Amino acid sequence: MIVPDQNFRLNPQRAIYVTGLIDDALVSRLTPQILRLQSVNRFPISVYIDSPGGSVSSMETILRLLNLTDQDSSGPTRAASAAADLLSSGDYALAFPNSSILYHGLRTFEKNPLTFEATSMLANTLRVSNDY
Repeated sequence: MIVPDQNFRLNPQRAIYVTGLIDDALVSRLTPQILRLQSVNRFPISVYIDSPGGSVSSMETILRLLNLTDQDSSGPTRAASAAADLLSSGDYALAFPNSSILYHGLRTFEKNPLTFEATSMLANTLRVSNDY
């Protein structure tokens, strides 16, 4: 059972405001604010919310930022899809323990319908790329 701290008082100087749709733009706006507040001290950050909801992924990112245990963000993180490709494309990559990295392959979009010849060429290119 969570026991509230009787001495806690809201501090508008240590607050973030979640307004509007919870999306990547909101994460981009709040990330520097959260990191700045945490760099000063580890006191609680008040979160004021006026939102219709939005992306669960964006909400999880904000929550993960708020729950950082230290400035090194050593909690579990996620690199999925294109983010996993970006991670693996560097010369050197690090992932924190318990992080999730999801690879599912690359998608390409063709303007023209695929023919037998084109799909054979794509299959050969994929085979060579995988072997490399």
